[in-house]
Amino acid sequence: FASGDFEAAENTARDALPYCAADARGQRQRCRLLRSIGQVKTSIGRFAQARQCYAEALAIAREIGNQRLEANLLNAMGEVAGRSTRYQEAVDHFKAALAIDRDLGDRYATGRKLANLGITYARIGLARRAERFLRKALELHEAVGHPGEFNDAAVHLGSVVADNGDPRAARPLLLDAARVAASRGDIRTELRARVHLAQALLTGEPTTDDLTAARVTAEQVLTTARAQGLRTSRCRALEVLARLDLLSSDEATALGRLREAVDLVRAGAAPLDGVRSIHLLGTRLAAAGEADDARALLHEAALMVKARLDELRDPDLRSGYLDQTDVRQILADGGVSIEA
Repeated sequence: FASGDFEAAENTARDALPYCAADARGQRQRCRLLRSIGQVKTSIGRFAQARQCYAEALAIAREIGNQRLEANLLNAMGEVAGRSTRYQEAVDHFKAALAIDRDLGDRYATGRKLANLGITYARIGLARRAERFLRKALELHEAVGHPGEFNDAAVHLGSVVADNGDPRAARPLLLDAARVAASRGDIRTELRARVHLAQALLTGEPTTDDLTAARVTAEQVLTTARAQGLRTSRCRALEVLARLDLLSSDEATALGRLREAVDLVRAGAAPLDGVRSIHLLGTRLAAAGEADDARALLHEAALMVKARLDELRDPDLRSGYLDQTDVRQILADGGVSIEA
């Protein structure tokens, strides 16, 4: 799994399942194996299958009364829910996992759950709350010695700081996170940090130097993502480059990049923010007079956003999501009305 050979990882875990005994120790091992298979499924975007593995493991953990495993599996289910844009479910799982950690006094495992909750709040649009949870997570990761977890949370914090209107403060956070990830050989986190850096460089009132740096960074991410077969980083880099092309009045190149990005989204890339590429392509096609294609894309993006909104039951979360300017714009452009 660590080396990226997901098929071999899953086969190894499945081969081990028949050797798990029926006693508590054997059932504990079965939980861990099912969790490992769920991690593989999550990594390749098979979220329904991952959820099934985690749910089976969670039932076993509860049956044998292992609260630590229960908390870890609730966290894993929250991660899958978040990546499936089921944000209410994600928040509920993370809060339940944190409650168990508090009961156990388990500070070592709490940092990741705090970070996950912060990341989910960021996706919903509650940026101030997200920053608070992510900073708590960083403090805890540093205290207990989790360098990899610390750096992953730092990437998300940098993105949230930019969203909170301080892109210049976000840039050193993201640059440092990219450097640390590179030194650790963590290519996925490095590319995620660099593409968020490119996005931050476009936020606010970018200078000419900012635009140049954003293009260089996004092109580097795109090249590496293509070589490594990392579709989400490739998709995000294409969107950044398309926005830069539009600023340079290179509409044709921008459309080509956006079409490629949308193809990637439909193939499963960027499940969380790929909707922005669909919407941007729709707006550009509308401006180019391709009304039918534009209308279909804008409606598709609006329905994706509405599905996320409909899943939010908590009024506070729902309000936070609707307060986002791009969410309201996507719904309006797609002709999809919602109830407050």
